[in-house]
Amino acid sequence: AGGAQAQRRGGQRGVVGEKVSSHQGADRAGEQGQIDDGDSAQRPGKEPFPAAAGLAELVHESLAFDLRVYVEYSNEVWNGDFEQTTWVQDEGVAIGLATSAARAGRYYTAKRSAALFTIFDAEFGAEAATRVVHVLPTQSGNASVSEDLLFAFAQAEIAGVPVNPGGVRLDALAGAPYFGGRVGTD
Repeated sequence: AGGAQAQRRGGQRGVVGEKVSSHQGADRAGEQGQIDDGDSAQRPGKEPFPAAAGLAELVHESLAFDLRVYVEYSNEVWNGDFEQTTWVQDEGVAIGLATSAARAGRYYTAKRSAALFTIFDAEFGAEAATRVVHVLPTQSGNASVSEDLLFAFAQAEIAGVPVNPGGVRLDALAGAPYFGGRVGTD
């Protein structure tokens, strides 16, 4: 954004359109305390989303009043080439969301997405409905990924495990097709 700034609520100034990583929100998380989405009750000793509240606050304070934030828990959680896929699968199986690793990972992604959306909505308050866009990641080439994510997101709980007990709204599915992977290889 090159330092461009715009007026924010209460006369504060905020950076326009600057990208913010979750790591930048981590510094504020310690000041905020931890937000518990139910995982710590399910898995003693498991740390519950420690940086999310700080990230939500940072985005809310920094984002120009006329811009929205698109909140997505993770990207390509269905793609075994990335570490987050195995991680969400292991977490989902460990808390009993499903016995199939793929399905457990999708259900866990829905669970963590709902928790993350709740944290951002709480920070944005009355502005959340118009400024916070809730996004679930999906795979364009495999309908079962979307089906599992949407099914889980619509559930208050699965197998006694809270998934979306507050009935948080969903605004979008994010998926991009891969194409051209074989171009020039024939």
